[in-house]
Parts: sequence; C-alpha cells; structure tokens
Amino acid sequence: MLIPFSLTAVAWGHWLLDFQVNVLSLLGIIALIGIMVNDGLVLIGKFNSNLKEGMKFDEALSEAGKSRFRAIFLTSLTTIAGLAPLLLEKSRQAQFLKPMAISISFGIAYATILTLLVLPLFLSFSNNIKKNTKWLATGNDVTKEEVERAIKEQNEGNEH
Repeated sequence: MLIPFSLTAVAWGHWLLDFQVNVLSLLGIIALIGIMVNDGLVLIGKFNSNLKEGMKFDEALSEAGKSRFRAIFLTSLTTIAGLAPLLLEKSRQAQFLKPMAISISFGIAYATILTLLVLPLFLSFSNNIKKNTKWLATGNDVTKEEVERAIKEQNEGNEH
C-alpha cells in the first residue's frame, strides 16, 4: 500500500533534477519496490514475533518500530550514499544511469519515512477494521491481539 506514495517522491526527484522518466527510471522503481518490501517485511516480522511473545498490540507495534528503526534507516542511508556519486556526476556516460539513481534515491528517502510512520498507522487501522468486523459478526467484544494473523496461527498450532 505504500508503493504509490513513494512514486510521488520519484516524480519529484525527476522534476527537481530535470530528468524525464524513462525505461531506466522504471528499472529503478522496480529496485525501489524491492527495497520497500524488504523494509516492510523487517518491520512486520518483528511486530508478529512481538505479538507471539505476548505483547499487547500497541506495545508490539511500537517496539517493532523502535527495534527495527536502525536496520531500516541504515539500509536507506547506505543506498542513498552509494548512489550520491552517480547523482552528482556530470559526465556524459553518467547521464544514462541517472534516472535510475534518481528513482531509487528519492523514492527510498521517502519510503523510509513511510515505512517507519505510515506502515504502523496502516497496521493499526487494519487491526481496527478486523476487530470491528469480528465484533459485528459475532457480537462478542474481542481484543486487538485476537484478530491478528500471527496470534491466530499460534493458537491453531497450539490446538494441534
């Protein structure tokens, strides 16, 4: 769900540096999507393991963000730093690859913020929808943790 938001940063990067979006830009976007998915999986994986350890939903989400902040931030920082020489290069040969570097660096800079701030909001919003839907279906008041897939799988594993 965060991918469309990161594309706005790609567009801004191309506009700011006065480059047209081309095929290499699209290849950069594909790489960007891969990095975003990885960052999201790192955060969600930690969140799920926190839930399985018995943490409450809000605490598990907060702790996942805190504990994975460094990994996500450093991945983004090193990617941007690695692409900086290409972005700053003036030679003709570099102009060919710049659109790809623009897509990745501007996109990942914004995607880091999205992953650390907006993804937890989406997870919380999704949980609220699941909780209210279960309440409507059963009439029973349920906790935030009960409707999460990680807890459901853990409970199913305990039954077998």
